[in-house]
Amino acid sequence: MRLETNEESKDEEVARNNNKDTKVKHYKFNRFEEKDGVTRIVFNLSDSSTSKADLFKSLFKVVFKSKENLDNYLFADDKPVFNDLTDDYDKVQDGSVKGIGALRVNRKTLLNKVKKNFKGIKIEIINKNGQERFTDDTIETIFTIDQKLNSFYIGNDSDYFIHKT
Repeated sequence: MRLETNEESKDEEVARNNNKDTKVKHYKFNRFEEKDGVTRIVFNLSDSSTSKADLFKSLFKVVFKSKENLDNYLFADDKPVFNDLTDDYDKVQDGSVKGIGALRVNRKTLLNKVKKNFKGIKIEIINKNGQERFTDDTIETIFTIDQKLNSFYIGNDSDYFIHKT
């Protein structure tokens, strides 16, 4: 995952200026890039972030060439099951910064939210070679990408504050 400047974007120009005042960063999905067998997800700064559901759908369609409908994996009761980046992810709660904890969804919580979407299909959490994983490859892939995306969001934000003058 990569953050890149988009000089032609008015949204990004506004986001950069607002960012100086609010110190909150949001990431808008720009494109996928493939180079030497590695796919990169390229983001630009924006006033609001691309939802994880939209990003995951694009990723599966464009990169994995999947025609699978992901809604059962991404929503429960018409609400997203993955936590999107909000304006308060950098706020202090109970003595610590929300950060990645506000974005993270654990396996058990995720399973409890989505399993009712799969009538007659049993999805479980198993322990394979000392590692927990879902029995369903699609939810396992989305869960893993979500973890990496969260690290990208928080890592970029930390880097911003370290280098901010």
